[in-house]
Amino acid sequence: MKFHPLFALPSVVLVLAWPVHAETPAQELEYESVFEGYQAYSDPEIQNWPKVNQLVEEIGGWRVYAREPYEEKKEGKPTEGSSVDAERPPATKPPAPTPHHHGGAR
Repeated sequence: MKFHPLFALPSVVLVLAWPVHAETPAQELEYESVFEGYQAYSDPEIQNWPKVNQLVEEIGGWRVYAREPYEEKKEGKPTEGSSVDAERPPATKPPAPTPHHHGGAR
């Protein structure tokens, strides 16, 4: 009878799957949920919109709100989401594209 190597395969797999350090206890892992400090969204208090519009008008309108980020930057206060790149001068104009010379139709 001829011995076929596939018969030895289950015993090889069993030996390779056997834990080498079975006596060593596994490291304890601590679980911390990403939702532990979660605060659900709550709608803001409903206000009388004509009064709110009047307040915005007294403050100076939407243009005042549009200028706020720029005024804070001038005062040296970092605005929310600002970075070092935001204060970098704008990049110079990129060079004009050159035509391709790939030997196409002439």
